[in-house]
Amino acid sequence: MMRLIHDPLPLIFSHGDAATQLSCLEFLGLSDSPRSRACQLALVQQQRADGAFPSFLDPSEWGTVSTTRNALLLLSTGLPAQGVNVASAIRFLLQQQNDDGGWCENPAVEIPPERLELNNQRSVTWMTADAVELLRRVGMGHRQECQAGLQWLRGMQNRHGGWYTYSGAIGEQRDGPGDPDSTAQISFLLGEVLGEGDPAYLRGRASFERSLDECVQDVDRGYRFRFSDGA
Repeated sequence: MMRLIHDPLPLIFSHGDAATQLSCLEFLGLSDSPRSRACQLALVQQQRADGAFPSFLDPSEWGTVSTTRNALLLLSTGLPAQGVNVASAIRFLLQQQNDDGGWCENPAVEIPPERLELNNQRSVTWMTADAVELLRRVGMGHRQECQAGLQWLRGMQNRHGGWYTYSGAIGEQRDGPGDPDSTAQISFLLGEVLGEGDPAYLRGRASFERSLDECVQDVDRGYRFRFSDGA
């Protein structure tokens, strides 16, 4: 069993932002603790009047990632779906859905070149999966916006069974198998929505399992390099 050399918790609680600390507390089953409530309060105080949350890349602009994930986090730690914080975040996100059914980052946010998983012009698969999950968790899975997101995700599955982060990503240009993290997230989402007998779920799960097998081989080998690497 792998053991951590250092305990990360002191660093998280001394230097982490409200969302990071709250995520950690939720993972530890401490959502009802005073520290968790304090983090919740600090987080909702960051919410803008339009319902969005500031981008983690540029706090002067709203962010799709931060709005979706903070809304999911607030739900997970006890805020009601009908409450002003979660409901206003969802209303804002519904207004940002792209014509193809997906979601991307705020076009006004400049994305550093090293952030290969993000795009502010093209719909992003894992961001869309986040939005679909949020809608489902508040009982809006039947809505056209949620169904459009699911349909777009199904259409983005590549020939290897995986998902790239967005159309035209480096991994797609190299005909790679897809981004393992996005593939895992979307596959299990489709399994929950469509059932574990769904072909898209089965192909996605098989693709992710191949990625895990390759990781084990890389560890045994001591290095990794593949031309197809890329999100």
